[in-house]
Amino acid sequence: MKRRAFLVLAAGALAPGVVYAQGTRRDFKLGILTLAPFPPLIDPFLAALNDRGWTAGRNLSVESRVTAPQQARAAEMAKELIAKGADVLATVGTANAVAARQASSTVPIVMLASGYPVESGLAASLARPGGNVTGLTVYAGTEVFGKNVALAKELVPALQELGVFWAYAPPAFPEIETEIGLKEMRQAAETLKIRLRVWINRSERELDASLAEATKSPIQALFMTAGGPQSDPQGIARVAEFCERRRLPAVADVASIIFLTA
Repeated sequence: MKRRAFLVLAAGALAPGVVYAQGTRRDFKLGILTLAPFPPLIDPFLAALNDRGWTAGRNLSVESRVTAPQQARAAEMAKELIAKGADVLATVGTANAVAARQASSTVPIVMLASGYPVESGLAASLARPGGNVTGLTVYAGTEVFGKNVALAKELVPALQELGVFWAYAPPAFPEIETEIGLKEMRQAAETLKIRLRVWINRSERELDASLAEATKSPIQALFMTAGGPQSDPQGIARVAEFCERRRLPAVADVASIIFLTA
């Protein structure tokens, strides 16, 4: 996080103490494009900026847009932030980084979290992204979804059927991320001789239907991503209650899911 926060400060002329004409210091504007309010990520980022001399309300103005309720407008929201003078755009979610890049090829874009930026067309490579987009990737190059299958097998050595509640799906997440992540899981499951039962949950209605189906299924453990209704505290609580009722071991890919159910 420290290195990426520095990249924001280094973009353009974001350096505390820069003096402009007639001895004035310029205040800078940061636009944030996030799938949903996410204090565990946004708050430390703003704190890191503060540590480096940029304080919201003093020499840094921050304006955010939440895109998940209307993801199709994400590029329009990015343009709104740029029109209001954003010097840098910070994004949460690969789809929002894509939308920000559609809005501008010159304004610096820092991804606070993304999935597969190369495969999504945001970067030429992880080592040399090129263009105006940089930042953090959570999954690229890690094969972490396959490792989650192995972790479930460790929890349940006799595991034969693993349920997957997957919410990294369009429109909030690029289709390529669903394809890559589930491919990793299926390859690992084949190696470990485990059957996967996948439910894709983009909405509360789909989560309702998945829980109803999963209640009748013979799954012996559950893997759950964040995203969509599975990032909502009520949705997380419902899945936790389902696992407790079924006495199912569960694996989650985001720590905040565990904290909310602890």
